[in-house]
Amino acid sequence: PTRDGQSGHVYEPVPAISSTTDGGECPVKMYMKTVEVSYSVPASAPSGSQIPGNFVDLSSGTTQGQLQVPTTQEWVIIDIYNRGSQDVGVDAVATLTKNSVSNVLTTDPISSLNISNPSRPTYPPIQMSPGTILTSKITTPAANGSSAATNNLFLKIKIIDYAQ
Repeated sequence: PTRDGQSGHVYEPVPAISSTTDGGECPVKMYMKTVEVSYSVPASAPSGSQIPGNFVDLSSGTTQGQLQVPTTQEWVIIDIYNRGSQDVGVDAVATLTKNSVSNVLTTDPISSLNISNPSRPTYPPIQMSPGTILTSKITTPAANGSSAATNNLFLKIKIIDYAQ
């Protein structure tokens, strides 16, 4: 197992075997990954502002405005959460969109997604096939104050990797 230095999450590879069309076997790796989504809400943003998210890969440190599933992998988002009040600069709802057309999830207010909240909402797994592009935004229900704010959500992703 390895531990992510920033979030403290432990990643354990889970070996699996899959069959090929000729009856042989090909190795398939399954493992977990946590991706942070960061939203920068400007000072005095009006009610109803839509703020795009930036995805931060906690294992590599790279940041980008969208995530694309590699062609040799399938991803399943199995959890979405924040770590506490430090991740909620201004309350909002988050939307995840696949391939710029399909809204696959709109969350409850992100303040309710605290990982230590025993009654935090849960959502069905979100399947993403090879090549899928994921984007995210938040929508603020109220105007932001005079200071800029940052919101952070974390996506726990199960990765099925077919690469040899």
